[in-house]
Amino acid sequence: MARKGRGIQIRLGTVERVTVAVPRAVALQMKAVGRAVNWSQVASDAFAAKVAEVSASKAAKDVEDVVTRLRHSQRKRNGPNYLAGLQAGTAWARNVAEADQLSRLETIFGGFDAAAWDDLHQKREGTAAGDAFLVAWAPATYKEGSRRRQFWTDEAKIEDQNQLDSWDFIRGFCDAALDLWTDVKERI
Repeated sequence: MARKGRGIQIRLGTVERVTVAVPRAVALQMKAVGRAVNWSQVASDAFAAKVAEVSASKAAKDVEDVVTRLRHSQRKRNGPNYLAGLQAGTAWARNVAEADQLSRLETIFGGFDAAAWDDLHQKREGTAAGDAFLVAWAPATYKEGSRRRQFWTDEAKIEDQNQLDSWDFIRGFCDAALDLWTDVKERI
C-alpha cells in the first residue's frame, strides 16, 4: 500500500518514508559523500534520540508538576502560621541566605518529619520555637540571644516576633528554605 502526495509517506512494512528538508549546502555535501553513508539511518537515529530526549523531558516535567501540586495541597492543610513561615523562608532563602547556611540547614533538618519536629519541640520546651530552631541549626553561631534576634530581625526580616513562638511557622520557614535549596543546589 502506498500513499502519494505532498510530504510523501509510503508504508513499507515497519518503515515509514518521510520527506525531510535540509539546507542546500548540506544536501550538496551529502551528495558529495555519496552512498558511503546510510543517510536514512543517520536521520532515523537523530529522530529517535530527539524523541527520547523530548519524552524524558516531558516525563520529568509531568513528575515535577505532580510534586508541585501535592506540595501545594499539603501546605494548604497547614495553618496560617505555617503559610507565613513558608513565605518568610522563601524570601530569606531567595534573597539573603548563603549556600553554606542552606547546606547546613539540609544536613540538620533535611530528614525531619512530624515526629522529629515534635521531638525537637519537647527537648526545647520553654524555649521559643525560633530560638530552639537556631540553636539546633548552628549552636555556636546562635548561642547568644542577641545573635538570634539579629538573625530573625535583620536577616530573615520577621516583623511579627510572635510568629517565632510558633513551631508551625518555624517548620514552614525551614520547609520553604529547603525546597528552594533542593531546586538550586545542583546548579551552583
